[in-house]
Amino acid sequence: MIGALIMSHSDDKGLVLPPLIAPIKAVVVPIMKEENKAKILAEAKKIAQLLGDKGVYIKLDDRDNLSPGAKFNEWEKKGVPIRLEVGPRDIENNQVVFARRDKEEKETIPLGDIQERVMIELGSM
Repeated sequence: MIGALIMSHSDDKGLVLPPLIAPIKAVVVPIMKEENKAKILAEAKKIAQLLGDKGVYIKLDDRDNLSPGAKFNEWEKKGVPIRLEVGPRDIENNQVVFARRDKEEKETIPLGDIQERVMIELGSM
């Protein structure tokens, strides 16, 4: 059964798990440099906490030893349905980059709409 699941829910990048069976529903990837690390990590933690309070099993990928691209690739392979990217420009503009695993495009959404948007997307996937 697991093999059939993987065969039917994957593409060339890795797994594409429906939120219902995905162990991790969303991941927050901070995009930071040493000079803005504390500020971006604080914002990323707030986002993760906000969604965690709503019952979303979310992972904050705050590892220093990988580039953002390597993190994106790892989470795509694992099939995490939603990825939220937070960088210095996003914080300045009071927004977050939102990407769904089952679609190629990314979009920016206001920080105030994250909770509602993630809940809607998880329900509709």
